Amino acid sequence: MKFVTGGAPGADLFWSCELLSLDHPVIVKSFKGHKRHLPPSSLIEIQELDEEELARAQEPVQRAARSMGKCVPKPGSEAEKYIRRDWHICKDADALYAIGYLNNDNPGLGVEGGTGWTCEIFVLEC
Repeated sequence: MKFVTGGAPGADLFWSCELLSLDHPVIVKSFKGHKRHLPPSSLIEIQELDEEELARAQEPVQRAARSMGKCVPKPGSEAEKYIRRDWHICKDADALYAIGYLNNDNPGLGVEGGTGWTCEIFVLEC
């Protein structure tokens, strides 16, 4: 089983450290300028996505936005890059484990924040 993460502080960092303590490799999807929160380890593989790879997520991100009743963040913005990166994290996944806040008043799955985008993309696209 592969563990793929975005390298964010919080749950990403916690679970990465737990797996690294068991000598399990960690794959980090990233992009130029993205600050990753990870301990030093030879078991970490950083996959930096280029602009062309990020662009491949355009349609899935737009479908998720429609499902959640949201607008896609400004093209080229850091927020948009995070959401596009998240598509790359979940597009080949068999399972997605997420920690977030659920708001049943929100359209779509109702998960809030960036985690909500990833969950929505996973359900719609994977």
